[in-house]
Order: sequence, then C-alpha cells, then structure tokens
Amino acid sequence: MPTVLITGANRGLGRALAETYCAAGWNVIATCRNAADQPALQKACPTADVYQLDLASEKSIDELASLLNDRAIDVLLNNAVWAVKEGGLMDVTYDNWAHSMKVNAFSVLQLARSFLSNLLLSERKAIVHISSSMGSISANDLGGKYSYRSSKAAAHMIIRNLAIDLADQNIIAVSIHPGWLQTRLGGPDAEISPAIGAARIKVLLDRLTPAQSGKFLTATGEELNW
Repeated sequence: MPTVLITGANRGLGRALAETYCAAGWNVIATCRNAADQPALQKACPTADVYQLDLASEKSIDELASLLNDRAIDVLLNNAVWAVKEGGLMDVTYDNWAHSMKVNAFSVLQLARSFLSNLLLSERKAIVHISSSMGSISANDLGGKYSYRSSKAAAHMIIRNLAIDLADQNIIAVSIHPGWLQTRLGGPDAEISPAIGAARIKVLLDRLTPAQSGKFLTATGEELNW
C-alpha cells in the first residue's frame, strides 16, 4: 500500500486526514509538534507510525528524514499551520510574523528537500500543501491577518516553484484550500466537518494528475486564483 506523511496530525483536519488514510489501508506517518499529543494520536490511529516533529526547526525535520531515509513516501502532506490571533496593521509583531513564515512557508520547502529521496522511491510522488483562500492575493478584499496571509502566499510561491523544479522527476506539487472547516482555526460555525474535508482531499489526491501540478485547488478540484 502507498504511504502518506501528514504533519500536524494531532487535531482538526490533520487528525481527520490520518484517520481517513488509516481507514483506507494506507501506511500513515503521522506527526505532531508536542510529544504529549503522541499517545492520543496513536490511540486514534493505531496502525500509524507517530513521530514528534517541530516544523519551526530545520534540525527536527532533518532528524525525522534521517529516521525514514529508506522509506518510500507517496504523498508528503503539509497540513500543520501556525496562526495567531491578529487583527489589523497595528497587531503585527516581528516574532509572530517570523514564526508564521517558518512553520507555514519555509517548512514546506524544507520538507520537500529533506524528503525528496523518499518521494522519488514512491509511485505517486506528490507534495501537498493544505492552504487557505486567505493566502490568495487576488481574493483578499478584507485586509488584516498580515502574518497568516503573507506566510500562506509565500507557501504558494514555494509550491509553484517546486512544481516547476521537480517536474522532470515526475513530482506533482499542489496547494489545496480545504474549505471552511469546523476546527480550532475555522471555529464551530464553519460549514464543513474535518472528516468530510479529509474525505474530499483524499478523493482529490487519488485523482491528481501532472496537469494540476503547480495549481491552487479547492478540495473538490476547482482551480483558484493565486
């Protein structure tokens, strides 16, 4: 069976993705930032291999890659996100912005670099970034959320670059807007449960084609503007 590596699998969409892929019989590598969350994640996904991974740390990413250095990974699923309560212009702080860029953007690049050899060992060869419509420049008509919006927009450029740079190695790279989900970030009034969101994403990824590489897609496959 194919293998998926999922970051931020301890709650919300990440947990739902891990459960969905485990139920489908995939080999699941599930990661979470805090070691204290590992037992609950392992209980929810008994067949998964659970690891601690701090996406703000290049060393942490490389250490996990070293542990998994001979293992094929079909789908590298960047789900983890850092978001702080932030309103308008005067709420932005350098530290929050820098941390947002580390977790939401640079980790997408570092994961791709560190796990490139694992992807090349696999059949599907997909790099997937779970993004948000808030990272779309053309769709921004509300302003605010500087750190979150800019870090997601930066990740979009990284995905676009990866799609171009890795095309000759048959690697597909996409960003996905999962919709408004009932997670800690989306809130209880959101439209879609994490389970439904995860199921839609899996269906999309099962049908992913090279023609979609470098695109920003909804969970149901429609292309969005950057």
